[in-house]
Parts: sequence; structure tokens; C-alpha cells
Amino acid sequence: MFGLNAVLTQPFINDEYTKKSENDYFWRIGLVTNDYLSKGHINPSADHPFQSWTKATYFYLNHVPQWQQLNQGVWFKIENFVRNESKTKDLVIFTGGHEIYSFRGQNLYIVDKNRRVEVPKFIWKLVITPRTSIAFVIMNTKSDSQRDPRMCSDRDLECLSFKGFDDYINKEDAGFLSCCNEESLYKMIGYRLM
Repeated sequence: MFGLNAVLTQPFINDEYTKKSENDYFWRIGLVTNDYLSKGHINPSADHPFQSWTKATYFYLNHVPQWQQLNQGVWFKIENFVRNESKTKDLVIFTGGHEIYSFRGQNLYIVDKNRRVEVPKFIWKLVITPRTSIAFVIMNTKSDSQRDPRMCSDRDLECLSFKGFDDYINKEDAGFLSCCNEESLYKMIGYRLM
């Protein structure tokens, strides 16, 4: 999609990803948190061999608003796990968000002039190998104290077998990480990817 000498014209949305801008917004709607929303990469910047490809990951279409604690915690762990797996296996990877996070009946957005970027309630990554698949799903919320019952979870035990993931499974501060197979993810999000 992007060549080495590509000219990228899509605007950054950095101005609205500031603690002050977000704190003002959260204060107005009554959401009290010390955390803030960061640009959660759909296609991680660390996955690319060329500077132009890495730079391309910082543009509008390649991010979802994600709580910084999750972005630098469990999601970082998931991205590193997938990156390491890709060194020895052929993988097909899909990443996305599902539903809009609603706080007290109000949908959350990052707003930049006339554009709104929805804050997803769920963020997921589906990893498919020739033999199997696993989906990682987290809740991208700050007001939920328990796991959403609609989250797929039929492979949580397998998730526990991955080194270091036991610290994140079903924990509130880790977005209630759960794992499931491809079909369970499709059932949760309501559509098929392949």
C-alpha cells in the first residue's frame, strides 16, 4: 500500500490526543480517571522494516482510541506475542474494534474539527495459522467493574498457557482479557472476516 517513497497526505489527529483535551471532555461527562486515551495502532508501528512503512502507521485510518494503561500493558504484550510468533509461523492477522464505548448513556469519541473517532468498547486481534486460530479480546472501558458476558472466552485456558498472559486474564485493569477461537469471535462481533 505504501512504497518507500510514498507521500502521505492523510492528517494526523495528534491535537485531540492530549491529556488536557481529554480531561476536559471526561470532566464534562463525569468520567473520573487518571488514565487517558492514546492512539492504539491497528497495525503496530514496530512490525515494519522500513521507516516509511512505520510512519504510515501513525495516520488516521490505522488507530483506535485505546486507554493508555491497556495500550502499554496487555495490548503491548499481545502485539509482542504475535510479532514473536510471526518469526516462525505464517500468520494471517486481523485487528479491530467493536461497539462504541458508552458512559452513562453517552457514546465516547475523540473529536477533531468535524471528524469523530469512536472509542470502541472492545478491541480484538485474531491470529490465524494454517492449523488453528486464536482471538484476543479486551474491554476498552473505564467504568465496567466486571467482564461483559458477550465476550468470547472458550480458549481462556489456552491464553493462560502463553507465557506472561496469566497476569491479564479476566482482570479489570487489563481489560478483562479473554481468548476464543475464530468462530466465537465472529459470533461476538456479528460478521465474518474471511
